[in-house]
Amino acid sequence: MTTYTDSQLYDLCHTLYTYSDGQLISKFTNKPITSTNSRSGRHICQIRLDGQTKSFYLHRIVFLMHHGYLPEMVDHINRNILDNHIENLRAATRVQNAQNSGMQINNKLGVKGVFATYCGTYRAQIRTHGKVKFLGTYKTIAEASAAYQAAAKEQHGAFAS
Repeated sequence: MTTYTDSQLYDLCHTLYTYSDGQLISKFTNKPITSTNSRSGRHICQIRLDGQTKSFYLHRIVFLMHHGYLPEMVDHINRNILDNHIENLRAATRVQNAQNSGMQINNKLGVKGVFATYCGTYRAQIRTHGKVKFLGTYKTIAEASAAYQAAAKEQHGAFAS
């Protein structure tokens, strides 16, 4: 199969689709693309290239159609993977995309970066460059959360969550 450049894929997508309010609309059927990947839950877009069907995440095609290139990752700013409005999408590295992730599924306190200790206090920590950085132990969840939020802004900037 031929490898398409971003420019060629950009042209092909503009031939096949129009963008409207966070959705891609097929120019042939005048219907929105609604296929969903069963594993990730993300919307997918299938494009026929050289007689073979190739699947792309819809948010990547939306980004490509607006910016003309495909970055390493496309980050959903509000972390809603089904919100494909162009205002909600930005180019990111894998690290930046991970920094804009939500809480871990096993988080019992409901506050990102804060963990209960055995002695009734709360530990704040942040992961940066693959390493966990201890931010301190605090008497309240609010204090530990504030320490995490300050560190996240400092370490991750616009990708802090």
